[in-house]
Amino acid sequence: MDIGASSNGSGSPAWAGPWTQLRVDRLSPRYCRVTFDHSPTGTITASTLAEIAEVIDLIEQDHDLKVVVFDSAKPDIYLADHDSESEPAWRDLLVRLAQAPAVTIASILGNFGAAGKEFALACDLQVASREKAEEVAIRLTHFDDEAIAQMKSAKTFPET
Repeated sequence: MDIGASSNGSGSPAWAGPWTQLRVDRLSPRYCRVTFDHSPTGTITASTLAEIAEVIDLIEQDHDLKVVVFDSAKPDIYLADHDSESEPAWRDLLVRLAQAPAVTIASILGNFGAAGKEFALACDLQVASREKAEEVAIRLTHFDDEAIAQMKSAKTFPET
């Protein structure tokens, strides 16, 4: 599959967007896999941030979607770091990811930098196995909307 391609088995045509930093595979109406496939070092660039923001937009708007797995095409690195100029945008993305209505799973293989750690922590679950992430994701697609909403509401952050 080409880097910008998507199987887009379900969902709006926007899920097939012209991705250059990510691979987005909509595996069913309730389940999507997003694969980071960008710079050789896993550094988060402005293009990576823009595409992650687009994916989060889609997650927020898609009421059928229940589970999203984020993994990496590079076996040795998940996500590295971003430049300091992108810090406010990065923080906004992390908050939106944490509050997204779908259950988000970070499937972490390899090393990750500070930004990768932050991203994984913004996800609802962190799994160190691609196979286990897929297994958990498929199981979660069978949960009803109320159960998923209760799981998401249990992940709260103290107000500052």
